[in-house]
Amino acid sequence: WLASLGITEETASVASPPDRAPTARPVFAFAGSRSSVTTAQIAAASGYWRLPVNPADMMAAGAALAEARRWAEERLERGESCLIYLTADHAGEISPAELARAAADFVADVLVGRTLGGLVVAGGDTSGAIVQRLAIRWLDYEAQVCAGVPLLTCDGPFGPLDLALKGGQMGPRDFFD
Repeated sequence: WLASLGITEETASVASPPDRAPTARPVFAFAGSRSSVTTAQIAAASGYWRLPVNPADMMAAGAALAEARRWAEERLERGESCLIYLTADHAGEISPAELARAAADFVADVLVGRTLGGLVVAGGDTSGAIVQRLAIRWLDYEAQVCAGVPLLTCDGPFGPLDLALKGGQMGPRDFFD
């Protein structure tokens, strides 16, 4: 199905990450930031299966987005960490706030019924929209992942969850790993 979306195995990075066995509690990462820093971090993320999503597909909420959700759910069910990221394709008249809200709906759909090892979100607008959409009741600070990026524990309708929120320009190249 990836080929029907114009995505090759090379661009989707669908090869299993080397030297990392699946865990019982995978991490789901979503990168709404399309900054050069986040782009480099995504490229360096060796511990995740990675799938790009075009911003127009995110907004359309059609077949391509349903396939991306299924792709993430399959990996998470197998205990494999995965990262879905928005491509740098031109978003046209889409505002950052609209795109962040669509991403938040997508992430919420992926989280339904899952117990994860954690959720990582890259992008300031995206992070805010996801926290709001998930109806998180409380956040507790646990530690600092890197300068400006906290590791939080949160609780909401989905249960307790470890959460890392980062702005697009934050973190070292190996941030996701």
